[in-house]
Amino acid sequence: MGEIPIGADEVGRSPNSIPREQRPRAKIHPLSSHSIQGLTDAPLPPTHGRPLYTGQADSDAVTTLDRSADWLDQSRHTLDSAKHLAEGGFHDGACFQSQQAAEFAIKAPYLSLKFEGWGHSLTSLLKEIERSVKVPENVLRAAKRLDRHYIQTRYPNGFDKGSPKDYYTEEDSKEAIQHAKAIIGFCEASLPQKG
Repeated sequence: MGEIPIGADEVGRSPNSIPREQRPRAKIHPLSSHSIQGLTDAPLPPTHGRPLYTGQADSDAVTTLDRSADWLDQSRHTLDSAKHLAEGGFHDGACFQSQQAAEFAIKAPYLSLKFEGWGHSLTSLLKEIERSVKVPENVLRAAKRLDRHYIQTRYPNGFDKGSPKDYYTEEDSKEAIQHAKAIIGFCEASLPQKG
């Protein structure tokens, strides 16, 4: 891995005004031209996810930032809220919460790989993580279905007339919840076992 100067020092001097031998150094991931501080060799290039930044040059510091279990926990909680919304007849909200539950779950494997998944497209996030974890076709199909619920469930201008609540049905919310369950199950299974 190469090294490049990073950020300004505590006095606010830019790296170029500091003598070369005194400049702070950052590691460069071989698959990226981005400055990556505190990252050891990671299996994902930071094209869709970005490396976790610790603010420290110590490569061990990044291991303390694996919050994948928290993201999975929030994913399950959000799926529960989708179920309650569906039971109450709020099918547009249930579909959106299902998409969110799946998004939270997908971001957990990124964190376990020392990356932070960016974006809201479930399909794109899963295709990127496929460089490290094989994603089954049914999970990709579920992601494509749930991606449709990210915007249209919330904004009236997604339709010619009426509001999202007028277009979502019990069948839609049941399907969205099942798709989210499939994605969450895949993400839980793809995480390395701790212990």
